[in-house]
Amino acid sequence: SYGSLVTSWDVSATSQDKVKATLYNDPKTYGYQGYYILAISGAGNMKDWTSSSYVPWYSSYSSKITSVTIEDGVTSIGSDAFYYCSSLTFVEIPNSVTSIGDGALIDIKPITEITIPDSVTAIGDFAFYGCASLEGVGGFKFSKVTELKDYTFSGCASLYEIELPVNLKSVGRSAFYKCAQLSTINLAATTM
Repeated sequence: SYGSLVTSWDVSATSQDKVKATLYNDPKTYGYQGYYILAISGAGNMKDWTSSSYVPWYSSYSSKITSVTIEDGVTSIGSDAFYYCSSLTFVEIPNSVTSIGDGALIDIKPITEITIPDSVTAIGDFAFYGCASLEGVGGFKFSKVTELKDYTFSGCASLYEIELPVNLKSVGRSAFYKCAQLSTINLAATTM
C-alpha cells in the first residue's frame, strides 16, 4: 500500500503512450521523514532519458526512493529511469514490460534481488551496472532476451550465480566485469 501522494509526472515516451509516475510517502518509514515509493502506471513505453539529470525525480527524490512498482500495462523501463536511487531495495517489474533501457537500474547499491519477467526481449547497456548488493536475478532464464549488451551486470560484486536466458545468442563486452563473487554462469539451452 502507498502512503500519501507527494507529486506525479507524465513520463510517456510519445503522445500515444500514457505513462505516469506517482511519488508517495513510504508508510513503512513512518517517522523517518522523506522516504518514498514510486509507482509507474498506465499503458505504453516510459520515456528514455539521455541523462539522469533530466529524470524528474532525480535531483530531489532519487536518494530517498525505497520501492518502485511498475504496474501492468507499462511496456518499457526508460533509460536512466532509476539511476542512483541509492535507497531502493525493491523493484517490481510486470509481465507487460518488454524492454529495460540503458542504465535503467544503474548504481542501485542496496537491491539484493530482481526478477526479470519472461516478457522481456531487450535489456540495454549498463542496465544493472554497479548494483553492488545484487545477489540473484530471478526469471531471467525464461526471458526472451537474445543479447546481453555491454556492461549489463558489470559491478554487481555480490552476484554469485546467474542462469542465462535460453534464447541468448551473444554476450556484450564486459557484461560481467567486476562481478567478484560470480562463480556459476548457467548457460541453460543457449546456442552461442
